[in-house]
Amino acid sequence: MIVAIDGWALRLMKPGGIPNYVEHLVRALIVRGVQVRVFVPFVDSTTAQSIEECTAGATTCFVRVQPGTNPVDVSYREWYDELLPSALRGTSYDVFHGTSYFLPHPCRHPAVITVHDLAFEEKPAVTRSEALMYYSQRGREDAAEADEVIAVSASTRNDILRYWSPVAPVSVIPLAPCVRPPDRSHGVSLGRSGDSIGVLLVAPNNPRKNLHGMLSSYALLDSEVRSRNRLVIANARTDIVWPLVSGLNLSADVICLPRVTNREMAELYSSTKVLLYLSYAEGFGLPVVEAMSLGVPVVCSDIAPLREVTGGAALLVPPDDYLSASNALSSLLVSRELRESVSLRGVEASRRFAWRLTADETVAAYQRVIEK
Repeated sequence: MIVAIDGWALRLMKPGGIPNYVEHLVRALIVRGVQVRVFVPFVDSTTAQSIEECTAGATTCFVRVQPGTNPVDVSYREWYDELLPSALRGTSYDVFHGTSYFLPHPCRHPAVITVHDLAFEEKPAVTRSEALMYYSQRGREDAAEADEVIAVSASTRNDILRYWSPVAPVSVIPLAPCVRPPDRSHGVSLGRSGDSIGVLLVAPNNPRKNLHGMLSSYALLDSEVRSRNRLVIANARTDIVWPLVSGLNLSADVICLPRVTNREMAELYSSTKVLLYLSYAEGFGLPVVEAMSLGVPVVCSDIAPLREVTGGAALLVPPDDYLSASNALSSLLVSRELRESVSLRGVEASRRFAWRLTADETVAAYQRVIEK
């Protein structure tokens, strides 16, 4: 079986849920014996080398843009309506996998798409307007045109059927942790000797991630508890983070790490007492599952996708109830016994998710649409 995979999400090699999904799915498919061809916009030689390393074993097809065009500025429409269809033309493959919502137009082969969340439909007020317009219209069209839609959770499947019906058949294929237990010889510098992490936030850059709510919850902690438990924000945009941190007088308590690799992320998780994740809307909640897999207790939003993936192994609070979130944080930070109990439940719950299983179920989807 030869699979053509949309590698748009890999083009800048930035940390994130969808780039992680593409990278780890490709690796798992290769282990399973699938021939994989990944199509990625060419940005520069250094980035291309990094992409080839993370997709080792696949055929990486770099697509060059028109002369005079900055590859970083290539739009969705240019990629899916011009560059990707042109690159696929004349390429031999059995099935196309749109790993990030969309299909190339036209798409003349059997095709599946992965839908990661419908936050832009569920919470349009906290979604960037340009994403809302394109994802809603184009996503709906491609979900109807595809031969099968992969949803990353049952909650996402329900949202697809609610907002986008009619669509192609929808199967649920969860993600899996992208981190492994850390090599302690490669630590992450927190800027000061002896610093440790009390609370960790991961990539809270999108408005729906509720950065203000998480910082406000942390600010409500008793000052003595806060002084012993610094807050670290990983993969965060400093231009978004620091104004909020300063406004809450938390500058002395917060460490911001703008770019963290998966290896470094594992080290952060393993050095953390609690992960705080108060998102308004999710599809899966990968940081939550990663934290649980490494034994980190989780305080997260009481929303359907996170209830689903945590399986009763996290402390759940309404995302706008900062006092409840702060109380949950405090209980975990001050009680080692409670942390250990929640940690054990989280590790057990996370065992449901593995890239081997994700690859097996994805290949089954490929086979269904090829036979169809």
